[in-house]
Amino acid sequence: MTPDDAQTSLEDIRGLQDRTRDAYVRHGFSRPYALASALVLFIAFASFDLPAHWDTLAVTSGVGLALGLLVVHQHRAPVRRKPTGPELLFCAGVAVGLVAAYVTFSVAAVVAHLKLGLPAPHAVAAAALALTTLLCTNPARRVFESIVRR
Repeated sequence: MTPDDAQTSLEDIRGLQDRTRDAYVRHGFSRPYALASALVLFIAFASFDLPAHWDTLAVTSGVGLALGLLVVHQHRAPVRRKPTGPELLFCAGVAVGLVAAYVTFSVAAVVAHLKLGLPAPHAVAAAALALTTLLCTNPARRVFESIVRR
């Protein structure tokens, strides 16, 4: 093998790694999964406004939908790779951010419920969270993509 052949092979490997990373990010942030995730968040958090037995049914269906989404997402993945520490840290940060956003939206919705008589404050907060999730998908994708490229 000549040095030129070795260099060409290394460039091919790097190109394949880039394509793998791109496919990994593209699949993780695809529109159907983002919409389904927003729906799961809405179902899970809006269920707090439902009466006693219905809220359990709604949370159970939300958890079931989330687990089904996770299984389908993993099964249809075009590439499989082990996430790195910074990627896991990003996902944990997103989870904490979602909980903080829901608490913020809930407080605002409860205040609006008490002051203005707004019905179903948890459903309003859940809808705001789902919409925020959809709006933040593309910026989060760009950040995640830069983390994956490192």
